[in-house]
Amino acid sequence: GSRTPIPRMNRTSHSYSCKNSGCNNKGKKPVVIFLTGGAWIIGYRMWGTLLGRALAPFGILVIVPDYRNFPAVNISQMVDDVDKSINWVFNNVEEYGGDKEKIILVGQSA
Repeated sequence: GSRTPIPRMNRTSHSYSCKNSGCNNKGKKPVVIFLTGGAWIIGYRMWGTLLGRALAPFGILVIVPDYRNFPAVNISQMVDDVDKSINWVFNNVEEYGGDKEKIILVGQSA
């Protein structure tokens, strides 16, 4: 079947899962949504790569949404991007092997 595409704001979101790293867990995977920081001006989703690579071998699906930064948008638009990303995860993560009942939100800085 077709998957619901990851929403695009200004940039894209990435997910890292057990599938990417070759481990062999069965069933739905717990999910970590990692929101990067950067004082709302330099945040970049690829900063979450190390977390994704560290947790994927344990069968944890890591999703790293990106959001638009200042000065391209204001704070309410950035918060809206983050809100849309979190809602997308809850509505679609099972299509990617995640368990929507086991989602943890993690962030740093901004």
